[in-house]
Amino acid sequence: VKFHSLAEKEVEIKTPDRLLSDFQRFLSNHPSYKKFENMWAELSEDVEIGLDPFTAAMAPRMAKLRDASLDNIPPAERAKSIFADLDVQFSDGVTLKELIPSSGEKLEDVSKDLLTFDVPLMQ
Repeated sequence: VKFHSLAEKEVEIKTPDRLLSDFQRFLSNHPSYKKFENMWAELSEDVEIGLDPFTAAMAPRMAKLRDASLDNIPPAERAKSIFADLDVQFSDGVTLKELIPSSGEKLEDVSKDLLTFDVPLMQ
């Protein structure tokens, strides 16, 4: 599909190919992947972002965060502090899966702050 912009330049807009359309339909019908971030979390389960790339990406955004209590903390230090809070496994990396609360994603799941996990004592 081709359109002409105000500057009379020809602009081509790609329409999704069949594979992409089928993939979108698959995601929208999948019980877990209706939320795209769930599919992305599973796909990137073992992919982590480290402290340096996280700080580089977040520092400019932290500079835009206006809070009087944070004015004396440099943006990079704010990003490093947030990274430390997100790195719950202390692996020096954060995965998307770590960002999904173990208690659940819904607001009513917040009250499930103590979860029960069965841990075998002997093998």
